[in-house]
Amino acid sequence: MKRMTNMKKNQSLYIYPFFGLLLIMLLLPINQVEAQTMYVSDELTILMRKDKGTQYRILKSLPSGTKLTVLQKDPGGYSLVRTEEGKTGWVLSRFLSKQPIARIRLKQLQAQFQKLTQEKTALQQQLQSLKKQHTSLQDSQQQLSSKNTQLNDEVIKLRKIAARPMQLERENAKLRKELLDNEAHTRILKQELQALKDDSEKQWFMTGAGILFGGILLGLILPNLRTNPQRKQNWNRL
Repeated sequence: MKRMTNMKKNQSLYIYPFFGLLLIMLLLPINQVEAQTMYVSDELTILMRKDKGTQYRILKSLPSGTKLTVLQKDPGGYSLVRTEEGKTGWVLSRFLSKQPIARIRLKQLQAQFQKLTQEKTALQQQLQSLKKQHTSLQDSQQQLSSKNTQLNDEVIKLRKIAARPMQLERENAKLRKELLDNEAHTRILKQELQALKDDSEKQWFMTGAGILFGGILLGLILPNLRTNPQRKQNWNRL
């Protein structure tokens, strides 16, 4: 019996620490939070202390708008925070805000407004530049259109000029043919003229020969007529 009592006591020694450790593990998530950024509330100056409670030493005075990183929250109303300089301590959670104070937000809005104004000015300048480029492109387009019209006119002229030699070649071929025809006709006419000339010379030769023959004949007949009256009478009889 005594032995069993000792065994129960030994079991209690092992069980109670286990439950205690389990309870601590269950309570830890309540105190741990995901790190998030928060700010000291507007128009306040709070104190960051060494631990949770007003009896602990003050580490730093945090003015309104101070940016803090919350590392842990305690159900008792305190939060473990870290400043931007890396200093950690506890502050009252009710004095923290998820958004920056109005003064900081105003500065941010002013900075955003100034940035938007600068962007607007830059966009207006870009718009003016684009308008100038558009006007320049329109002028260039008009110039190119005018040059294109001139080039088209020159192309038409060149085509006409290029077509003229072909027309001249056809006209030359036609003239060469007419010239050959005229030369052939001229040769024929020359041949006919030469033939006529030859015929005329023959006729003149025959006529001259006839006249010569007649003259000779008359030269033979007339003396006989003068010397022989009887013959004259005979001729008169005839």
